[in-house]
Amino acid sequence: MLRLILTLLLVTLPSLAGATADDPPDLADRIKYATLFHDARPLRPIIDRQIDTYTKQVAEAEREDFLRHVQLRIDYDALEDTSIQAMARLYTVAELKAMTAYYGSPEGKTAEAKNDAYAAKIGPDIGKALDGALLDTRFGK
Repeated sequence: MLRLILTLLLVTLPSLAGATADDPPDLADRIKYATLFHDARPLRPIIDRQIDTYTKQVAEAEREDFLRHVQLRIDYDALEDTSIQAMARLYTVAELKAMTAYYGSPEGKTAEAKNDAYAAKIGPDIGKALDGALLDTRFGK
């Protein structure tokens, strides 16, 4: 689930980062709190987990080269800036403060550490449900 969310964010963030006339009047404050959020919940480890997931799909003999190539191509700072800009445009100051407080707390950190385990437990059931629904739509029930 976390992987899906991260993938969707990485696909949509670039379009959200540019300044527009619709920017909220408190954008500077939002950027400040989005930056604090990233201090509490850095993006780099999330990206690294995603890279690890993709690396496991590559043939073992090619993994080291693949990993090195991907790590050289990923601009962590640019992705973090894009993420901060997107968050500042999507979330209110109050939401950013609450998210930062949660993810910066001991409970938030331990809960996030369990996200992959949670996704592993629920992911197969979601996949089965989606596969069943797809089969029903294609072949009728």
